[in-house]
Amino acid sequence: MTQKSNLSIVIIIVVAIVIALGGLGSGYYLYNKASKLQVNSDNTVITEIQGTGAFGSVLFGKNNYELSYSETPTDTVEIISLFETDDKWETTGYWDKRIYLQGESSLALNAENRIPQTATYTFETEKNFNDIQYIRYFINLSDYQALESHTIKLGDENFANYYSYSITNVKTGWNTVKVPVNQMIKVGTSAEFDLSKIKKLQLELISRPQNSLVANFDYLKIKKNDNFANDWQTVDDLFTAQSKFNDKIVFEGVKANGFTSTLSAVPGLKDFVYEAKVSPQTRNSSGGLFFRGSYKNSKGYYFVTGGVDSNTWYLKKYSDDGWEDLLKGEISNFNYETEKFYWLRVVANGNELKLLFSINGEDFTELATVTDDTYLSGGVGVAVFADYAYFDDFKVKK
Repeated sequence: MTQKSNLSIVIIIVVAIVIALGGLGSGYYLYNKASKLQVNSDNTVITEIQGTGAFGSVLFGKNNYELSYSETPTDTVEIISLFETDDKWETTGYWDKRIYLQGESSLALNAENRIPQTATYTFETEKNFNDIQYIRYFINLSDYQALESHTIKLGDENFANYYSYSITNVKTGWNTVKVPVNQMIKVGTSAEFDLSKIKKLQLELISRPQNSLVANFDYLKIKKNDNFANDWQTVDDLFTAQSKFNDKIVFEGVKANGFTSTLSAVPGLKDFVYEAKVSPQTRNSSGGLFFRGSYKNSKGYYFVTGGVDSNTWYLKKYSDDGWEDLLKGEISNFNYETEKFYWLRVVANGNELKLLFSINGEDFTELATVTDDTYLSGGVGVAVFADYAYFDDFKVKK
């Protein structure tokens, strides 16, 4: 064997060792492409999920961040009512199966000419609200200008004594209401009555004189604390919430005045792999990953699903030039369901953005690779474009 051949063999061995050590030092991702991408004339990418295309192993190290709410005590959140037809409400209203966010109905109150309309929920036993931080629910108004007042009350058996809170700053359409229990005002003369002796909860609606409106109520829950909010940066605290999903606590993103939030622990990322699971909850609730973005102005990239019963996904960009759909895709062999999670993953490397999807969190299919250099760094988080969606199991590898 010649001296030149020996040198070539040595070089090959050294290169192989360097590659192996580099993989062990920073983690490695092995991807087997599961399907070929086809682009229709309307620029919609059609992908079929094959159940393969797994990333191999992920070696998490010091530059990685994970966040999951699945081990949070389930009593942190209690769902009082989903406003379905069998819920225990005494009301002057009616069940509305046309306008709702969750399930199959909402409870509607039709108020006219300042005549109070109410919906009252009776607890089986006295309920202690001393350790409850806030009450949260959705309300849809047909005309906010016709509204004189909307009040929530926590009271005794006959509402001779109660705590009251008036809702303000609501608009026409769906609103998220967040009621801080410690700011509710006590009404009544009983010295013994307090927040530990709540028997009933009441929603009251009054219209302006010579006006009428309809208010639909949906998805009322109570929350013990807001400690999880420290995990997130957002301009609208109504966007960040927690709820129960399949008997586990999850992050709930709610489209209100804001529609994005970023993880506090991992700001200003450049090249990274970011993953989370998402479950859209309505036909409109497009939600997913927000990355290389700013929670302050919502500029950045969005890798989001379509709503329930759809099979679409989108890569969107918001910049100084406004909104742009970089890519739209369809997954040909399934539709999103409300009771399931779906995993989204983005691999950002320079100006290359690789998008991947999984139905089980293990086997990923590559949907597309897009080149765009508008944003080369920024925060990572979540986005919801309408209604609400659930998220959990956030993973970031720098």
